[in-house]
Amino acid sequence: MDRVSHGVYDLPLSIQSYLNYIKEQSKTGEELSKVTEEILLIRARRQKAEMDLDIIKGNVHRSEDVEAIMNDMLASFRAQLLVLPNKVAPLIIAQTEVELIKTIIKKYVNEALQELSCYDPDMFYSKSKNKITDENEDMKVAEDKEPPDDKKHKRNRKQD
Repeated sequence: MDRVSHGVYDLPLSIQSYLNYIKEQSKTGEELSKVTEEILLIRARRQKAEMDLDIIKGNVHRSEDVEAIMNDMLASFRAQLLVLPNKVAPLIIAQTEVELIKTIIKKYVNEALQELSCYDPDMFYSKSKNKITDENEDMKVAEDKEPPDDKKHKRNRKQD
């Protein structure tokens, strides 16, 4: 407020001063929100880079890789279950002891279940499109490697 004397203010000048104050505050608020947005963007980029690095290192697996590996494991398990009667029936047909029959069946069921218990993180890593390979002591992301040139392979085969 612009005071002219004790208890007396210049109204137009006070209004103009107040408007200028409001404009300055809004500029500071915009700058703060821009800084906040930049910080959030930098944080999001860092988090994305960390996730990409985890994928490349094999610490995190893409859902499509997990789905492919699990489908393979379950298909193998299903196949083992489907042949179970053919394997077990000839072994137990002549048996009369219930305990022996249970033991034979349990052995083959456990064999089939073993397929599901074989978790190997390398299976997921080998299926991944983003992995690190060690070629000529340089670390490269496998996804960036170019496929071999067919013409070069044909020439190499002719020389052999």
